[in-house]
Amino acid sequence: MKAYHEHLRAQDFDCLFFNAWRDDASDKVFFDTILTDALDEKPAGSLENAVERLVAHYSSDDAFHLVIFLNNIESNCIARSLDLLVELVTCKKISLVATIDKIYGAFAFDQCQRSQLNFISIETATFMPYVHETKSGHSIWAKSAGKIGNFTKFPVTNKE
Repeated sequence: MKAYHEHLRAQDFDCLFFNAWRDDASDKVFFDTILTDALDEKPAGSLENAVERLVAHYSSDDAFHLVIFLNNIESNCIARSLDLLVELVTCKKISLVATIDKIYGAFAFDQCQRSQLNFISIETATFMPYVHETKSGHSIWAKSAGKIGNFTKFPVTNKE
């Protein structure tokens, strides 16, 4: 995804890259980042207002095409605003490239959202550890930064 992002940027596409797995990520930060970085506007008061302004801009024919790269679309910070995200990315001048990091991530979308987003799904599992994701903060899966599932093995006793 990073290589594709750099490829599009090299061709002068307007691109935004957002890591939703970060501790400081939120739906408000996500939509405000689009407003400030892509449109050079001050952040909106509410999420709905931000999306309304973005939809108005990117629905016009003279708007530049924006490609949003979103890591971990099923994260808590984005999942609570999926309807607003769907409204935004259904604009004709916005494309979304997203990753789903959790095995149950596809279940974050209802049937209506899934059909509106019109996903093209590509399985690209790397089976690499989540080093960067666990360094950013404390996860219920991380006992220490950089490690996932640092489980303790208990000795098996033979009961008779």
